[in-house]
Amino acid sequence: MVSATARYIDKNGLRQHIVLRSKVVSTVFDEAKGIWTTKTDAGTTIRSRFVAWAVGTLGTPHFPRQV
Repeated sequence: MVSATARYIDKNGLRQHIVLRSKVVSTVFDEAKGIWTTKTDAGTTIRSRFVAWAVGTLGTPHFPRQV
């Protein structure tokens, strides 16, 4: 499955758009512009039309605080 995914990524030129081993510290959607602004723990800011949430089964969940 990993090799099939890698072939698909390479065939469609997607590798340059994928960020791995990075933690998202904030994501905000601007409804007027239809753009997501995502900031990572490395200080990188990424603006995009789409966000693919891919935390996997081993991701650490974050629950909002009860008010």
